[in-house]
Amino acid sequence: MIKLADVKKNYGSVRALNGISFEISKGEIAAFLGPNGAGKTTTMRIISNYFPASSGGVSVKGLSPAEGRRFIGYMPESNPLYPEMFVEDYLRYVLKLRGIKGLSHLKNAVEQCSLNEVMSKKIGELSKGYRQRVGLAASIVHDPEILILDEPTIGLDPNQIREIRSLIKNLGREKTVIISTHILSEAEAMATRILIVKDGSLVLDSPADKIESFFSAGIVINFEKFPDDIYELKKINGVEDILRGENGVEIVYTEGKDIRSAVFSLCAARKWKVLEMHTRKKGLEEIFKTLTEDNGGREVPVPGAVQ
Repeated sequence: MIKLADVKKNYGSVRALNGISFEISKGEIAAFLGPNGAGKTTTMRIISNYFPASSGGVSVKGLSPAEGRRFIGYMPESNPLYPEMFVEDYLRYVLKLRGIKGLSHLKNAVEQCSLNEVMSKKIGELSKGYRQRVGLAASIVHDPEILILDEPTIGLDPNQIREIRSLIKNLGREKTVIISTHILSEAEAMATRILIVKDGSLVLDSPADKIESFFSAGIVINFEKFPDDIYELKKINGVEDILRGENGVEIVYTEGKDIRSAVFSLCAARKWKVLEMHTRKKGLEEIFKTLTEDNGGREVPVPGAVQ
């Protein structure tokens, strides 16, 4: 559906994108994450033909962005609404700009975004949540196959966020959706795929339901009696550190390694009485920090990490 191959973008002497490559298939909800200035909005604007890439290949349904933009609905972070216009007049105006006749498209967009009760109101009189709904309706009024949303929940209160989240998930059942957001919990709640970008480079591309399995924070062991020779665990290949607690330890190990069998075998050989042993997974927030913090950015030798 969408394909980028070694895409670069320069603003004068500044390199905004440094060779980004990925593909997004039909029916995916992809969350595009990264720090401010990482290149998220630039990537979305290139896909939607807002401006061209400096180099590399971009295709939308096998077409150039200029040809494929008719299949795209794009809502930028700065939702371009006219506060003095009535909601219905504004959506009719968008239809006219797209050269679409008849009102069936308008009716469908209004129903999908639950705007019936505010159609006769001016946009400037609406709450922030309803204004976001109007922006979404404008982006889907031509029934696009691809929806690109830049920070769709920014500035909303928790109730409004839940409403927009539900709306986007419903749209994702029929459309391919790309979302840029700073709210990691929103990405976890909505996305089927996570892409993380740092300094113009893609550092992670993973199915949302598998991302945590790639990043094991440590193995936690609680003992009936704390072993005197606990640091024997450091001899296991891949163990980086042993963090001692009151009744147990957390074993920090190299990401991508599976040391569980070796740990269990050592505990059995030493006859340590283990009450509990489990793997502590990193959440998306911790993974994001690992991949994007300035003193991080290390290569992560696991599936999904972009080398």
